[in-house]
Amino acid sequence: MSSADTPNRLIHEASPYLLQHARNPVNWYPWGDEAFERAAAEDKPVFLSVGYSACHWCHVMERESFMDGDVAEALNEGFIAVKVDREERPDVDHLYMLACMALTGSGGWPLTVFLTPDKKPFYAGTYYPKHDRDGRAGLLTLLAGISDSWEKRRKKLERAAERILEHIDEGAVPDRPRTPFYHPSSLSANLAGQAAALLMAQYDHRWGGFSRSAPKFPSPHNLMFIMRGARHEPMDSPAWSAARHTLSAMAAGGLRDHVGGGFCRYSTDAMWLVPHFEKMLYDNALLTMAYTECYEKTGEFAHIIRETVNFVRRDMAAPSGGFYTAIDAESEGVEGKYYCWTPEQVKEALGERDGARFCFLYDITANGNFEGMSIPNLVKMPVGGDDMAFASIVLPKLLEARRKRPAPLTDTKVLLSSGALMAAALAKAGRALDEPVYTRHAEDSVHFFIEHMRAGRGLAAVYGGGSPATLDGCAYLLWALLEVYHSTLNPRYLDEARVLGGLILELFSGENGRLYFTASGRDDLPLRGVNAHDGAVPSGQSVAAHGFLRLSRLTGDGYWEECVRRLIQSLSDKLDAGPEAHTWMMAALLHMANGGPDVTLTSGEGLPALRAALRGFHPFMTVRLDAGGDGDAKAYVCRDNACLAPLTDPAALSALLSADALRY
Repeated sequence: MSSADTPNRLIHEASPYLLQHARNPVNWYPWGDEAFERAAAEDKPVFLSVGYSACHWCHVMERESFMDGDVAEALNEGFIAVKVDREERPDVDHLYMLACMALTGSGGWPLTVFLTPDKKPFYAGTYYPKHDRDGRAGLLTLLAGISDSWEKRRKKLERAAERILEHIDEGAVPDRPRTPFYHPSSLSANLAGQAAALLMAQYDHRWGGFSRSAPKFPSPHNLMFIMRGARHEPMDSPAWSAARHTLSAMAAGGLRDHVGGGFCRYSTDAMWLVPHFEKMLYDNALLTMAYTECYEKTGEFAHIIRETVNFVRRDMAAPSGGFYTAIDAESEGVEGKYYCWTPEQVKEALGERDGARFCFLYDITANGNFEGMSIPNLVKMPVGGDDMAFASIVLPKLLEARRKRPAPLTDTKVLLSSGALMAAALAKAGRALDEPVYTRHAEDSVHFFIEHMRAGRGLAAVYGGGSPATLDGCAYLLWALLEVYHSTLNPRYLDEARVLGGLILELFSGENGRLYFTASGRDDLPLRGVNAHDGAVPSGQSVAAHGFLRLSRLTGDGYWEECVRRLIQSLSDKLDAGPEAHTWMMAALLHMANGGPDVTLTSGEGLPALRAALRGFHPFMTVRLDAGGDGDAKAYVCRDNACLAPLTDPAALSALLSADALRY
């Protein structure tokens, strides 16, 4: 048994999350052959625990159970215990989360799964307290029950494991003829319309968001889908009103860190006031994109975009390149302590007069709004005019005071997946706000990923080692390359995107056009898995579909669009059954059905002005540069395989892109 003086095997790992468990008395193994060979040799089931460093309930389960001698004894005697960082091994997390969903109907972290020595899951859940509580079995009870079943009913557990894998895999390789595919125009009109209607039916007219109950998640890709469907509607239309209201409400609540910038993971209440305080890079990347796209239509939220980007560049940019993964919810063992204030703390930082004014504006009270302290928020009182100018002066002072507190742990892993999303967000924000520094940072990031995260034929999921990238990581990098190309028109990025698109097809293609989650050639999991669901982040399948469509338009090669058609055909049953669960694929359907406009620019005098005229909310527009021009720069606007007369006047180009003739 390990102790604080005799660490377990995790002490040799690089993951901050695994290192957090390196001095547990549990005899943890990292995922690998040693653990499963030992399980087979000792004829023991495997206890698999999956989490990540910023996960609050992972920390709770560690304190309650994994640091406890009784639990450690039960695990060490009856099981081979394996600890996995979900961000380091997204493929492991994905497969066994599917098993948990199949067994329980829900999932989350910490993820707790019991496996046979050949890695087949037979029982799963999430957080377990040490002892039985509120009618729920505690971990000690569960371990005793599993041990008894393993000894007395082994064959039953093994049959259950086989059925679970069959259930998970039945959607990966269709064994029946597919129904004829719809024409894209009817598909977009029907299925995407259904998805939008289902989301709008759940819209919270009071507090915003597409759920009326807690917890509430930002789900930025849902907003981006809604905005795409309403791209030609006025700003006061129901869809745009819902999107603007939701973005405003999230920015007003405690979900947003008003002092330091950035957004927390989700809200524990309906009004976006009390968050789960962990900050994930992928949330901030996707929210940056959603706010940017709304800005392109409405001119609103520029300060939110800059604040979020500046937070990421200040607190989450890795010196080596890329970005850090997450910032913990806890400091000093207390969730949210770093982010909350008392009136006395505010006045100590700002002085009596300014402190009182800030407390009034930002809801800092003696009673507090979270466990006796206050989360700064603007839920009850939007700030504008002189108050906004006042806030811009005092908020940096509060940030400086807050930085003197013990800070939450930052997970310093650099992941391809969330880092590529952030690079795409930076490129979009730089283009929309005309902020070259954001664009340069996006360029630096994609250079880093391409040059320093190669692994064999593909890419690595984690900088410095770990497993090969999943479909998600590669598809997100394709997104980033195409956004950087749109922002710079440097042909290098389009060339890299074309190569990466081919690599995605080479590594992840499956039967009937489907894309697997895990690359070919992996043999340390019983299934490769398929993930089409757009959950906390858009699925790699839907992001790849968007990327392939843009490649088709930019290169003129219809092969890429045919890949999208085959991909959607392979998923048609899932899309039909739950279009609202696949909103980013619905957005791809809209793109495929409605096309461009597709713009070709020629180099020459006036090119910067023509590029500036392309700003605005044109979510399906592609832009390429033909460097062979001379004289005045020209813009050729094309749609439906036909190009209009070239334009040299930026005002005329802007007007054309907004004209009814180009409604798409």
